[in-house]
Amino acid sequence: MLGGCSRSPPRQECTRWPMPTVDRARLGIIVPYRGSDLRTVMPAFCERMNTEHSGCSHGGARVLIVNQSDSLPFNRGALTNAGFVLLQRGPQKLDFIAVHDADRFPRTQNKSCASAIADYYTFPGARPRVLHPSSYTGGVLLVASGTYEAINGFSNEFWGWGHEDNELFGRLRWCGLVPEHGDRLDDCMLHQHCSQCQHLTRQIRVDDATALLRQTSNIALAQAHLRDPAGHMIKDGLSTLNFTLLGRRRFPGCGACRMQVVNVQLDQASATAHTAPRPCVADGTDRDDGCDAPIGPEAVPRGVMVLARRVLGDRARMIRLASASRARVLYNYRYELDLVVATADATDALHRVAVCAHLWQLPHMRGTYGVPKYALLWHAAVLNGSGTVEAAGGRRLEAGGMSPHIRILKRFDYKGPFACDIVR
Repeated sequence: MLGGCSRSPPRQECTRWPMPTVDRARLGIIVPYRGSDLRTVMPAFCERMNTEHSGCSHGGARVLIVNQSDSLPFNRGALTNAGFVLLQRGPQKLDFIAVHDADRFPRTQNKSCASAIADYYTFPGARPRVLHPSSYTGGVLLVASGTYEAINGFSNEFWGWGHEDNELFGRLRWCGLVPEHGDRLDDCMLHQHCSQCQHLTRQIRVDDATALLRQTSNIALAQAHLRDPAGHMIKDGLSTLNFTLLGRRRFPGCGACRMQVVNVQLDQASATAHTAPRPCVADGTDRDDGCDAPIGPEAVPRGVMVLARRVLGDRARMIRLASASRARVLYNYRYELDLVVATADATDALHRVAVCAHLWQLPHMRGTYGVPKYALLWHAAVLNGSGTVEAAGGRRLEAGGMSPHIRILKRFDYKGPFACDIVR
């Protein structure tokens, strides 16, 4: 989705800010958070961050935990922007920040990691530093304040977990400031899931419809932003942030770090604009946002049709394709085909076959993941009286394997790395 990590020269408009002295650079650690378990999270976070070479060991770093205290979906980007604005209001401006997940820490107990960790939280210069082995902007990202302001911070439009960091990568890449990875991150950074993160991860893995649809919508939004990062930088970010502080700031002890905890309420109008129902887009492009829409026979890939015919077996013969739909699910597309078939007893019946198209997968990746381009999901028959052949020609039954008008005949063993069906 990120389209590679090319290293173009830094753009002048992204680097017009004074470079601080490295050993005197002031660090602010921003922890975007949501959950009721802050009292258990903070002590563990402080303990980890006060060990040698961790964040708090660098000149009395300031830590700000920004807790989202409203009923809106989680918005990591907007919370980070709010934290940056609040920290920069003080008399001493920060030279760089660390956007820090609450559950990722350096392994300071591993003595062999000492030399690698020593540089993790130092001033990164114009090019950011990321402390995540498989991401360019997730987990822990250290970025100069001047760079963060130049890209207008994070987008505020990503509601729900995920993909705001991919959009930020697009902004940095446009600036010619692709982040560099710290050394030995696989060995020397610990990822210890917080309870809230584990809960949300489980939701997505069990095909929770709301979580999957929001993730799918965010993927589509990120891909749209990546096509024009400069245009979105101008109109979305620090300059358009709207939030409200709730209650007083708290100042819990945190060793060498000066910690603050703030509760914030994000803008309801902004959330409504980006999560409210909107016209369905299911055209098979990056704009596809998770809804289900009818498609014509010409839009059904040949490989999908071949699998659908094959699943009928020897006892049924396909007469024609009555209707079809397509829906995006994360990085995949689910096709549902309504087939008019002639059965062994010479009667016509309506069957529905669901096929997953792994369009995220480049040919060289198929060996890595062991997943074909197309995979069967399930095969169903339309119940008598609920969807005759005549009705299928005039209207489309609702999509999804949980439709009351169909009876599942067989569910296939699906082994793709991303979900491909939404349970409704």
